[in-house]
Amino acid sequence: MIDGGLYSIAWEKEHLPAILEAWYPGEQGVADILFGNVNPSGKLSVSVPQSAGHIPTVYDYKPSGRGYYHQPGSPEHPGRDYVFSSPDALFCFGHGLSYTSFNYWGLEIKTREVKEGEPVEISVQVSNTGEVTGKEVVQLHIRDKVSSVTTPVKSLKGFKKIELAPGDTKQVEFKVDFDELSLWNIEMQRVVETGTFEVQIGSYSEDIRLRGYFTVAD
Repeated sequence: MIDGGLYSIAWEKEHLPAILEAWYPGEQGVADILFGNVNPSGKLSVSVPQSAGHIPTVYDYKPSGRGYYHQPGSPEHPGRDYVFSSPDALFCFGHGLSYTSFNYWGLEIKTREVKEGEPVEISVQVSNTGEVTGKEVVQLHIRDKVSSVTTPVKSLKGFKKIELAPGDTKQVEFKVDFDELSLWNIEMQRVVETGTFEVQIGSYSEDIRLRGYFTVAD
């Protein structure tokens, strides 16, 4: 697919073994990927909806934004929450495939208790478990577990792209500034509330590999 925008390709996803969303790389760019001269490593910077009727589709939805039961139905057999169709994205934010595979392990949250003004330091180990050299985009998401106003189930706070030869491992480090944990409260004040925050490390928004926690102290 060589284009500058999103298409409704639910049928194609169901029936085709692979889809290359190339955007505008030129003919040579497409050929290099198809013939294996380049290992694809791009990740979607948007969420692809199932259809125009599913817009907007976002990864950072509120906890109740996609229902509770997660039992979509059909016109013949209505489900729960969303009666006739799932609100999930066709391809979610950050999605992307590779000719190799990566393993995430060794999550370390160096700052378990955060005080005002302090950053949160996080590291994770990533290994190339495949047979070819490849690049991976490691994503860091944060979730405020308990807050005075509703907050998203995940919010992207950092990402890093690394290149690994087969069998190699690299440590990826993140530093989240204290202000990145803030929210707009009911009085429309930008504040960081005390409590527990969840760290989510993954390859894309719906492929969270590792989770951990830290707290913001009084």
